[in-house]
Amino acid sequence: MAAVVVSAVAMPTVGSGLPVLASAAQTLRAPVASASSHHGTAAKPVQFLQTVAPVGLASPGNAGAKPAAAPGGQPLGGAVSKNQIGPAAGPPLELARRRPPQPAQQPVPRTASGRPSAAAITAVEPSITAFGDSVMLGAQPALDAKFPHSAVYAVEGRQPYVTLKQVRELQAAKALSPVVAIHTGNNGIIRASDLSDTLGALRDRRQVVLFTDRVPMDWQQPNNSTITQVAKRFGNVVVLDWYARSNSNQSWFYDDGLHLRPPGAIHYADLLAQALAR
Repeated sequence: MAAVVVSAVAMPTVGSGLPVLASAAQTLRAPVASASSHHGTAAKPVQFLQTVAPVGLASPGNAGAKPAAAPGGQPLGGAVSKNQIGPAAGPPLELARRRPPQPAQQPVPRTASGRPSAAAITAVEPSITAFGDSVMLGAQPALDAKFPHSAVYAVEGRQPYVTLKQVRELQAAKALSPVVAIHTGNNGIIRASDLSDTLGALRDRRQVVLFTDRVPMDWQQPNNSTITQVAKRFGNVVVLDWYARSNSNQSWFYDDGLHLRPPGAIHYADLLAQALAR
């Protein structure tokens, strides 16, 4: 009697590393009697192709059916053995969709200095890790829209030394993006030693953007002086003078003169994009 061959195609792994099963074809081979078979001529096999839905998904013919389960009620999953699709034990199988063809990448426009232009930065959506306090927290929706691949660590009321310590810790853990943005000092004084240690730890980052402070408190000017002076020691650091760029635009702020209204948040994100183009 003819053998039944079940073939399964393993797709790229996802999640826990288990293979993802795509639709496979079952090929049933059976000898067909022919007029010449009694003369010793080998019978030719006839192939019947049947599409098999991925494990755990309903096909048009069995809509609403539950995923196949192994003894004990566990879903089928894991590696494909010789005689079955999915072993009886193991975690549920994750199913992935095929990615559509990706368009070819276009050359990135650059400035005379060789850095990407502001328009190009918006287009390529660079990966940014940003640190701040409640000012950056209020601008986070605009930052997320401008830089979809960003990670923002912004906490209300956070002191500068706490923010800078977190930057160093994530750098030591190799958890930072090539571009880092830091806006701190709205809640207290920035110690030059803290800032210098942090920027020193970030020497291998492609670019670091430091915001100056616009805060109606007596530490505003000392902080801005510290930021400007310390940044000069590091070639990969750019100072975004938030104080100078925003001070004449009161409409960007709420009545406290510190926290951003939605239009101000958009300008905040736009200025960061421009700073990355320097």
